[in-house]
Amino acid sequence: MRKLKVLHILPKLGFGGAERLVLDLVRFKKNVDTGLCILYNNINPFFEQELISINTRYWYLNKKRGFDVSMFNKILTIINDFDPDIVHTHLYVLRYALVPSILAKVPVIIHTVHNDPYYEVDKVGKIIHYLGFKKQNLIPVSISNLICDKLKKFYQVEYSPVIYNGVDTENFNMRLNDSTKIDFKKYFGIPIDKKIILHIGRFARQKNHILLVNAYMMIKEKLNDTILVLVGDGPERAKIESYVKDKDLQKNVFFLGEISNVNSLYQIADVFVLSSDWEGFPLVLLEAMSAGLPIVSTNVGGISEIIEDKVTGFLVEPRDTYGLASKIIEILKNQQLAYKIKNNLEKRAKEFDIRKTVENYEKLYLEMLKKFKTNPELVN
Repeated sequence: MRKLKVLHILPKLGFGGAERLVLDLVRFKKNVDTGLCILYNNINPFFEQELISINTRYWYLNKKRGFDVSMFNKILTIINDFDPDIVHTHLYVLRYALVPSILAKVPVIIHTVHNDPYYEVDKVGKIIHYLGFKKQNLIPVSISNLICDKLKKFYQVEYSPVIYNGVDTENFNMRLNDSTKIDFKKYFGIPIDKKIILHIGRFARQKNHILLVNAYMMIKEKLNDTILVLVGDGPERAKIESYVKDKDLQKNVFFLGEISNVNSLYQIADVFVLSSDWEGFPLVLLEAMSAGLPIVSTNVGGISEIIEDKVTGFLVEPRDTYGLASKIIEILKNQQLAYKIKNNLEKRAKEFDIRKTVENYEKLYLEMLKKFKTNPELVN
């Protein structure tokens, strides 16, 4: 029995959760040969080296900004060349991948819904998804039960399996001694005598950095030995930097940009915060959890399926500045509480290991191939 072949298609190689999940699905694959089709030519040396090391074929399609009709023929050419049993799409690329997959008679199409279906794609994307999800052999996968419920309601979908995202928990459960933590703080240019409030995420409206900065101003009034560390990049970064400057917080708020390996930051931080207005199933929370880092997050998307309030962290209502600030203060002031949460996090993190995610996806691939009675040498 030969291995089944899966072609992943995504917009670009970036530091977002969807991209990280795809690379992990490729890296930890068991019984699958994978290819990776990337619309934009944003060459990322770190991720490219990873793909080379695991012997995975990948293609850049040099997509232009806006709607690019050339993507249809380019994707069709790659599908014909790679001859996948499964095309697995992510984020908004279904608008480009659906027609080529149909023309090439790909047996099964899997689309992972990485975010709230109300926000994941634009109006055109919603139409494409609505029509595409009517096809029997196109299976939308939800990354949380809440996303599944919203998907079924919004797109009138009857079936959407839930597969939780995962991370390499073994990679994030390292523990550093105090001396090494100081070295890392110096490396990142962070004061060694300050408690660190950490946020990792794209600078986009969804993440609501303004809420986080406003909450930090409240925290700073109570706890003057704290700093806010923001990791990531995106269209809203300049706006947030300007806002921080207007509030005279340049010495208290640190912008570190995109970092390929954030593990060390989880180890030196004191609390991880997510201030989003909407989410799917954010990998950063799984990473922070695996690192044993106490978490305070807005209660949106599938986050309540990750964090149990007052047990593995604190959940607050979205856009609640005071609630966010007060819970962060509670963790930073109460070491016994922080220690208790850390113990609970380490146990909970094991449930979201990437190896389970890979196993569930590969099981779904085979089930769908068997359902549509294709490639009997794969499914018997």
